[in-house]
Amino acid sequence: MRSSSGYSSFVLAQKFFLHYFQSKTIYKAHSPFLFDYFSEIIHPSKTKQIKEVETLRKDLLCDHTILDVQDFGAGSRVLKKGKRKISDIAKSALMPPKFASLYAQTALFLNARTILELGTSFGLTTSYLAKINHTANVYSIEADPSIYRQSQKNFKVLKAKNIKGFNGLFEKYVPDVLGQLDAIDFAIIDGNHTYKATMRNFNLMVSKISYKGAIVIDDIHWSSEMSQAWNQIIQDQRVRLSINFFYSGIVFFNTDLSKEDVKIFY
Repeated sequence: MRSSSGYSSFVLAQKFFLHYFQSKTIYKAHSPFLFDYFSEIIHPSKTKQIKEVETLRKDLLCDHTILDVQDFGAGSRVLKKGKRKISDIAKSALMPPKFASLYAQTALFLNARTILELGTSFGLTTSYLAKINHTANVYSIEADPSIYRQSQKNFKVLKAKNIKGFNGLFEKYVPDVLGQLDAIDFAIIDGNHTYKATMRNFNLMVSKISYKGAIVIDDIHWSSEMSQAWNQIIQDQRVRLSINFFYSGIVFFNTDLSKEDVKIFY
């Protein structure tokens, strides 16, 4: 297995420019599903920012409270232990607003009723999912105990009541949570950036994905292992449509769709 360390800035820049020149625009979307999705979700005018969530984001970026954190990101073994400021974690780990909005609105576009997120972090993307999909049930798993506790505080501040959080390793909690659910309609895999873990979590989720469901794979160009996982996922015959946004990708399972792989500059 190749190293799980991230690409260098130079390699990442090369990949970004290649992606840019290969990307489609809304005007090149031929299928009705893609055209509707691009028009309703991808167009810049459709981005929704939730004021109270973005206010909390600003607060977190200025919060110098120290947390004892453990990084489980490359498997079940703890890679790092240490004291980190909330502000530092927020700067490096929080999903940008436009992607939090993108994922939440994609779930709404799909009429998702059950949403599963791997990697709660401070819960801002979770809150976007819950508030834009206010009739859905949102389940979210976070491995780090300190970050999990902070996310629960944030949900209370935001009055996000349709979220159920879990604290523990993905290896244990993904099968446990999936066992409680009949099906999932939308999911995000954001954490544990190794090929093995990504493929394990993907296959577990696919076993419960609904007919018109979709799964987000975050950080698909973070490392060679993540690129390898993404390339294998889009070749999976259960996947009908993949949309590559460079920083992340979404795969759709609706068998009414033609098999297609699309790159978007977003």
